[in-house]
Amino acid sequence: FTGYVEDIIPNPNPNEQTCYVRAVDGSAQVLGTKKVRTDLFQDFTAVILSGDILNRLRWPIPDRALDAGQTTVPYWWEHDENALEAVHKLEEAEMGLAYIRGDGWFIFEDRHHRLKGEHLTPQTTITATMVEMRYESRLREVKNEVNIKIHPMIQGSAGTELWRLRDVPYLAPMTRSFVITGRLAPVTATAIFYTDYDDPAVAFIDPPAATTDYTFNTASDGTGTDITSQLTVAIAEDYARGPVLSVTNAGPESGYLTLLKLRGTPLTVPDTTLVSQGDSASQIERGVRSLDIDNLWLQETNPAQDYADFLVTLLKDGKAYLVIKLANTSQAMAEAILARDLSDRVKIVEGNTGVNGDYFIEQIEVKAEGGLVECEWLLSKADPLFYWLLGEVGYSELGDTTRLGY
Repeated sequence: FTGYVEDIIPNPNPNEQTCYVRAVDGSAQVLGTKKVRTDLFQDFTAVILSGDILNRLRWPIPDRALDAGQTTVPYWWEHDENALEAVHKLEEAEMGLAYIRGDGWFIFEDRHHRLKGEHLTPQTTITATMVEMRYESRLREVKNEVNIKIHPMIQGSAGTELWRLRDVPYLAPMTRSFVITGRLAPVTATAIFYTDYDDPAVAFIDPPAATTDYTFNTASDGTGTDITSQLTVAIAEDYARGPVLSVTNAGPESGYLTLLKLRGTPLTVPDTTLVSQGDSASQIERGVRSLDIDNLWLQETNPAQDYADFLVTLLKDGKAYLVIKLANTSQAMAEAILARDLSDRVKIVEGNTGVNGDYFIEQIEVKAEGGLVECEWLLSKADPLFYWLLGEVGYSELGDTTRLGY
């Protein structure tokens, strides 16, 4: 485990003299404690966009492993969103898996991750050597109706006013150094203004135009001398829902900023659309059990419909889980505990129950006390390998039982 010490609680009782140390990983200490504000991205995969979040948090590039991603997001931005929540929304849009690995790495597996490479064959076989095994069939996992709300985006007119300063600040001829959120290098200016508006923009009038976007006057009501030529206004950081404007008064006179506005091309969500899919046979047998998804990054009808169709095929009959407990009672078991990680494919064979098949590790819980190490795996059944994935060797051939992968 690699992480951060969050609590140190000593117990000075003479009979015990213990200390409790609580440590958390980067999802709690880094992603969960910080907010992100981004510019607007067009046509990037959800996985790659998570990398932008990591960059803004200065997460080390060597300590991350990102798949290419399968879902392309037409328009993406975040505005003062908790970084962990921002990752979860991308994870849902991708139908992938994002987590912090035991060694502290950030991992984002796209939805095809388990259909490739080492995940096609078991990395470990457990044959009746587990300490305990139990079977869980969860009715709540049955989802025979999937409803997805999509948010189509429409670009507005270029040059639309996005924001206007509702004040008349006094600016002396001076410069100061400002540190802007998200930037490493400081900005030198007389004043900095953080704009903020509801709809993101895909483009800005940059630089803002003198007399049209800003005016500078010796009188606060604009009746004095026009000294706009003394000012320089620039976009110091082009966040999608609120760029940062730097205003510099190069002198020699002091004056009032009688106008400051920002123009650009807005992006709006005029209406939402709902796409649905269901399985009538499962609904008759188990009743209608719905899964509703409302994700701003699902913006197109056809991909959303494919998403709904695919989820129904996966969830209409529910999911069954195995829970097995291992212990370091042999070298083989100790190696399995140390070597295996989330998403690994393992083979479980247990003669008394007739269990004999491949499973994916969905959850790992480890308890170490003295020399005994116990590890509990939550396992989901690995689907039969009959997906049809265009361009993937071994998956591009049609057969009687193949279905199109999403």
